[in-house]
Parts: sequence; C-alpha cells; structure tokens
Amino acid sequence: MSPYHRSVADIEQLRRRLGGRLATDPARAAPPPGQTPAAVLVPIVPAPGGCYLLLTRRTDGLTNHRGEIAFPGGRLEPGETPEAAALREAHEELGIEPDEVDLIGSLPGVGTNLSRFWIMPWVGVLRPDSRSRIVPSPAEVADLLEVSLDVLAGPGCRRDQRFIRGRRVVVSPAYDTPAGTIWGATARIIAELLKEVQGE
Repeated sequence: MSPYHRSVADIEQLRRRLGGRLATDPARAAPPPGQTPAAVLVPIVPAPGGCYLLLTRRTDGLTNHRGEIAFPGGRLEPGETPEAAALREAHEELGIEPDEVDLIGSLPGVGTNLSRFWIMPWVGVLRPDSRSRIVPSPAEVADLLEVSLDVLAGPGCRRDQRFIRGRRVVVSPAYDTPAGTIWGATARIIAELLKEVQGE
C-alpha cells in the first residue's frame, strides 16, 4: 500500500473510532462551572508522505495564548454549536471554507488554566489540495504550520512537562517538533488524537 493510500486508510479507521461518539454526549461537552465554552478545528490533511496536522502560531498581539502553537478556534457565540464554532473560526483564521471540511468526530474537551476556556475539539479532514487555498489572517496567525502525525507519534517527540498549580504538580504532555514545541491544551488534544489514531 502506498503512503498516500495508507493515510487514507488511517483516516477511515479514525472516522470509525470517533463516529460522533462524543458529539451526542452533552455531559462530556458541557464546560465545567467558571469556564468559557470554546471550540477548535483539528485539521488533518492526507498527503503522499502521510497525514499531517495544520496548526497556527498565534500572533503576539492577541489577548490570550499569544505566540503559542494552536489549532484554529475560539469561544462559542450565543446559540452556536461547538462544531459550527470550530468551522467558523477556521474560516476566520485560515480562510478554510466550511464545505471543504469533512468533520469526522470530536475528542474529549480540555480546559485551560489561566484563560479559563473549555475547548471542544472537532476533527476535520481537508482535501489534499486545500493547502493552496488557505489564506491566514495576519491579525491572528503569525505562521501556518504543518506537523506530520508520524513525527508526533515517533520516538523522542513527546515528553512530560510539569507545572505547579497552587500546591499541586500537574503533568502535561509536550511535543518537540521541527515547527517548535507544542504544549498546553493543544498538546493534550494531540495526545487524545494519537490515542485514537493508534487504536489505544
């Protein structure tokens, strides 16, 4: 099987595993008290060398998480569903048209400690030629990054980061990639995605 056809097969396996499982579970999607509901799109692009994720490096002018590597996303507007918010934010930040995204399922929500967001990730597959039509918003995106799933799952990429939160030590994954270090909520979303990709 060629690398491209293997990546397509991997996506179909991921689609079966996600299968809208979390989308219909409001208890897992609802934000905890005191946290603002938000959503991100986790864009996967199949390519001849294997699938890769599209991420952004946020500009230094943003209020929250400036300069960090993140998925396109933001807070929900009143009455908006998480998947609609993920698609809207991807369009606002990267110019990705909603009809170019094949949403295949959701991942568990993750919270941020300082900004107090509850992020609901939606996994979407983009067409292989979509990269040429992406136009990042200069107000929000400093760089558009492509990170291979094989790199993220490979040896030596993931490590544990430790943070002190009050009297607790919190351990969170981080990924050292050629695009930079991915940490925080984005790294936790990637860890959940890789569990699904690897069938864990």
